[in-house]
Amino acid sequence: MSRQSGTEWEFRVDGDVIVGEFPEETELSGTESDAMVERFTELLERPNTDAHVSVLRSTEPYSKEGQENLRQSALASVERGVDRWAVVAEGTKRLTMKTNVDVDGLDVETFGLEEKAEAIEWARRE
Repeated sequence: MSRQSGTEWEFRVDGDVIVGEFPEETELSGTESDAMVERFTELLERPNTDAHVSVLRSTEPYSKEGQENLRQSALASVERGVDRWAVVAEGTKRLTMKTNVDVDGLDVETFGLEEKAEAIEWARRE
């Protein structure tokens, strides 16, 4: 299992799924957001990546820049063959993430924070 992380967040590869974990203190804008996109894009270059799971516990608000980075990540995912994205979050964060990653070619499902294992299983489906 490969891992790439920032100061508070991490991406890991679990088979054909990229799992992103964003704890409460994660900043969702500025240079930190740009670093997330860069690391995620690097992982998308791996062959056989079919899905992504975002586990968002962050209490920081999404800036317009952060939302645009999220959308661009979704579009880049589709271009590289990813066809499933599981959003694991609560409340408005879940809605904001789903709205931004719900692009043509991507099957998006939402899950509550207590359903992380189910989200990963859903992402692994063939």
